[in-house]
Amino acid sequence: MLDTDGDIAVKETVFKRSMGLWEMLTRINVNTEFNNKDYLKTYKNILMIANAHLTRYQRDGNINIMQEKNS
Repeated sequence: MLDTDGDIAVKETVFKRSMGLWEMLTRINVNTEFNNKDYLKTYKNILMIANAHLTRYQRDGNINIMQEKNS
């Protein structure tokens, strides 16, 4: 959930908005110019809290691996 300031709330944890975090959350090809270790740590925390990196977002799910589509 986003608040009016653009901060992100995930299961009662609020993460302050930042260009680097938005870049990682919304883009397939991330512009690394906006990223640093703090943004990566925050991104990882969001994935872990939401189980977003797991199949079907389930705590006991396997890590979801994106397959590239052949054109």
